Amino acid sequence: LAWVLLFICAHAAMSGSGLSYEILLACPEGLKKSAICADLSPRFDAICTGDIEDRIVKEWERRCLENPKLYNGSKFRLASVRRKRAESRERSTQQGEASPEEGPQISVQLGLTDYRSFIGTNLHVGWQHLVIEDDAPTPPKNKQTFRTRNRASGNPDVFVTIWEGMGMPGRHLANGLGNAAVVETVDGGVVLLKRSGQVGEFPFAIVLPGGHPEPSKLGLDSIGTWKRVVGEGPDGVPRSAEVMDELFSSISAEVHEETGIPLDSLLEPVLLGFTRRVENHRPCMVFKVATTLQRAEVEAAYLSEGVQDRFESTKLYTLSASELIAQVQRSDAGVPGDHVGGVKLYEAHLALQT
Repeated sequence: LAWVLLFICAHAAMSGSGLSYEILLACPEGLKKSAICADLSPRFDAICTGDIEDRIVKEWERRCLENPKLYNGSKFRLASVRRKRAESRERSTQQGEASPEEGPQISVQLGLTDYRSFIGTNLHVGWQHLVIEDDAPTPPKNKQTFRTRNRASGNPDVFVTIWEGMGMPGRHLANGLGNAAVVETVDGGVVLLKRSGQVGEFPFAIVLPGGHPEPSKLGLDSIGTWKRVVGEGPDGVPRSAEVMDELFSSISAEVHEETGIPLDSLLEPVLLGFTRRVENHRPCMVFKVATTLQRAEVEAAYLSEGVQDRFESTKLYTLSASELIAQVQRSDAGVPGDHVGGVKLYEAHLALQT
């Protein structure tokens, strides 16, 4: 525990003064799958010119020489995410599930991309040159404030503020959608991982468990397959329910594969919101995933043979929620920005539980 806190604090000295994350959409009450719908369409694919494709090819070849473990795969491209109705938050149920009368509260617009394109655009050193603002003005940011009281100490109310902005500039960026989970143990722990040096992003960083949802689970294993499916007409494009099943099931799979926690020990994920890393605009879908295991059992599971993605990390830590929030929010460094934003969403989620 002491090591991970020192690691985060040491990186604080190397960070800039600005935040490393943006909140694209906040739903800290926790939304279930039925409260969200997805629109998967080629209309939301990235715009790729010949020059950009050349850049992607060269960057991918260079990265693969440096790290032979890299492999390409299809990814969902996040084009935008928005509330379907302004009043949906006030009308949502306490369980975070949409009523039949309301329908889904959140709409997610997705295209298709691949990891190679993500490496060659978002992770390219010149990624900012590819950011092109849309003709329409960027929507203003919404301020949301959540209040909680420290009942044990009797201290005054504490306010958690989130600035939420839903603009998604960067039509030439792959914007491959990632996911991350705040994994809660039954005895109040929260799980973090230390990444290895063999990963494509943030080697040696401290992160929340997570990765990417996989379009290949829906039969879309490549850009070529996507173009063929689209060319055959809209009937072959996966429907919203199929996409949402993958978006939610994939985070449970990632937690299981990275930590060794059995799938039958994980409860249903709830969505806390969408974040974006300021550096390279990597978007992330943030969940809370509770487990019926205790901290010691999670640590033992990580040391077992159940960790499928063993090469991606070297150590698992469990902190209390208060330790996680205090250290990550204080430093805003050493943890990828989209995951720092995820901790901010989790802080607001906890505020609503008191």
